[in-house]
Amino acid sequence: MSKHTPKRRRDRGNRTRWAVAAVTAAVLSASGLGWWALGPDRPAAARGDEATPDCASRPAVTVATTAGFAPVLSAVADDACVALTTVIAEGSTGARLLSSGRVDVWVPDSRERAFIAGPRLAARAPSTATSPVVMTASASTAATLTAAAGRHPSWGLVLGADELAPLRLHIQDPASSGVALALSSALRAVATRLTHDRDTGLALTAAAMLRLHPVAETQAAHAPDGQVRIVEERLVRPDLGKDPRSDAVIRLAGGSPALDYPWVAPTGAPKAADLLLAGLLDAPGVTARAAHGFREPGIRRFTTSSSAQATPLVPAPPVSEIPILYALATAGGKPGNTLAVVDISGSMNEKVRTGLPLIHYVRESVKTSLSVLSDQTKIGLWQFGSRIHAGRDYQELVPMQPLSANRRQMITAGEALQARQTGTGLYNTALAAYRRVQRGYDPAANNVVTIFTDGRNEDSGGLDLPGLLTQLRAARDPRHPVSVLFIAYGDADRAAMARIVGVTGGSVFPITRPTQIIGALMAATAQTVISEQRG
Repeated sequence: MSKHTPKRRRDRGNRTRWAVAAVTAAVLSASGLGWWALGPDRPAAARGDEATPDCASRPAVTVATTAGFAPVLSAVADDACVALTTVIAEGSTGARLLSSGRVDVWVPDSRERAFIAGPRLAARAPSTATSPVVMTASASTAATLTAAAGRHPSWGLVLGADELAPLRLHIQDPASSGVALALSSALRAVATRLTHDRDTGLALTAAAMLRLHPVAETQAAHAPDGQVRIVEERLVRPDLGKDPRSDAVIRLAGGSPALDYPWVAPTGAPKAADLLLAGLLDAPGVTARAAHGFREPGIRRFTTSSSAQATPLVPAPPVSEIPILYALATAGGKPGNTLAVVDISGSMNEKVRTGLPLIHYVRESVKTSLSVLSDQTKIGLWQFGSRIHAGRDYQELVPMQPLSANRRQMITAGEALQARQTGTGLYNTALAAYRRVQRGYDPAANNVVTIFTDGRNEDSGGLDLPGLLTQLRAARDPRHPVSVLFIAYGDADRAAMARIVGVTGGSVFPITRPTQIIGALMAATAQTVISEQRG
């Protein structure tokens, strides 16, 4: 935590202008109109407001933000007559600081990151800067890549392993940067267009994200030959003297995603917050952003030293689509500790509209899911029915281990799943699976039981629903949370499942067609990741 004390100014004649600006900023912040309400084509610097106010009184404000944006706030605080305390909070840490009242405002690097503070706050937060996401490489590597991709390379390059081999892809570290979230959105759009299917596109995007290697912001300025980096443009701008070797920015067809550094302030933020936001939206903000490599909020395109042709910015995703980006951006990131439990009762052998049995699509989804999970992910596989093994309703096929040790075993067991003429012992199985993950709880992972089923409990000699709920309440440990996620197809007993997850935490994902299984799995992953981010 660092204090910033602004300099005393003598120009009293401009105090009225700053008061008006502060009120305007407060209205913009509350309404969500932000910078664009002033007009993206009319930057503050063009309005001739050069004078600075008197700093006889300096109200205080505490702001959490990234290490890269903190100097911008400090520079603006001078002119805004604000006593600024900055707290460096990378990733989603600022959301917890804001919710606990330890900071007044949070400026994360992206609206996707701001989602952790709450969808409404994220939606209404005005942007304070634009930072395009670019693909960079050394001149020789960029030439090789462009030749392999043809005249108009696009972000689709990242989706295809063949075009990039043997190049190594790096991305600004997802643990501290929103670049991966922004990239996930752009890749997902491209993948959906290529596959003509939303859920298949999700799987393709997740596989691509898994191939990316994190690189720290401090090491992002120059990529050695043979490496391609996806980072904020501000880190590689030669005009800022970041690195004399000056990587080439590869201009990609379709435009670039961008980070927008939203001003996340709850209702009732102190007066100093309004003053500081007013400065960010005025001439001092323009100067400070330019000095540190950021571009103006609300821009629609930008040019780089590598190309005189302007690159359009890809529109940000709607808030409703942000959760799935967390699943995509963390593919291969924070590992899971997951037990997959598959229903093999007779109804799973019934054919769906495609003419294939439902169990076929479960097999395919298990295989696809395994292809997008990191080696560090711990996973196991059970199947269940009614009294299918040693008098129990469930059978362990693959014990829970890191995929580095059991990936081939998981793939083989998943491909061998077959439906049987048996009932559905759902409640006994759910309790046993929950306890199994609890026994192997991993504090560094998302601990989850994922159950695929199209039915309802049919084990008359086992637990009933009230008995299961009682047992789960007794077993639940808030210090070691385990979520239960149901992938519920067709006529599955969703009401009972909702009561179960009401005790354990988790969700029920109803699906109506088999290809939705992949999408449901990604949505399930998103939920656990976001829960963890929120702490």
